[in-house]
Amino acid sequence: MAEIIKLAKQKYYNNLLTKSTNKTKTTWNIINENINKRHGRQDISSININGVITQNNQVIANTFNSVRNYLCNILKQPLPLDKLKFVSPEEIENVAKSLKAKESHGYDEIPTKVIKQSIAYISSPLAYICSLMLSSGIFPTRLKFAEIKPLYKKGERTDITNYRPISLLPSFSKIFEKIIFRRLSAGAHIRVLNVWCRSGARITVWDSTN
Repeated sequence: MAEIIKLAKQKYYNNLLTKSTNKTKTTWNIINENINKRHGRQDISSININGVITQNNQVIANTFNSVRNYLCNILKQPLPLDKLKFVSPEEIENVAKSLKAKESHGYDEIPTKVIKQSIAYISSPLAYICSLMLSSGIFPTRLKFAEIKPLYKKGERTDITNYRPISLLPSFSKIFEKIIFRRLSAGAHIRVLNVWCRSGARITVWDSTN
């Protein structure tokens, strides 16, 4: 009986994946369903706001709204593109050398291992492309493409719940992302907001206003 149920589940999940228009989302839904990972409703009866415990629903709602509005205002602010420095071939080489030499790759089939070995010959055109990205504020669309692959975790290899999807981006995008992060972290002030919730979570946002 257990084997029959197992086969029925596999057929059911295969049909879901076949008919799905968003296979990544469907895969995660199947995984969460099998590990009983459901985010149920969480009612907040009381909360600590600036050292004061309150049970007033209106005050709690206004506090969360104020945090949300602040974050929205920060994210709406344009990036200071005119203050971003241009990239040199030397910086490209330093960033490339800091990457781990992996055999994995994105849809372009170029692993970081190959890039690290040839970076001295391609650093100049990469620096030009990265500088153009910073001056225009446009990240190339093709560098956003990811190759989705199922990664085996443990257990029976024929059981789909023993796999999790991973996204493999082009290796060049990792170099450009590190360069952009350096520029933003050097020119922006980091402000840590303490979000008042029972889990004690903290949200870190970029605040370039200070």
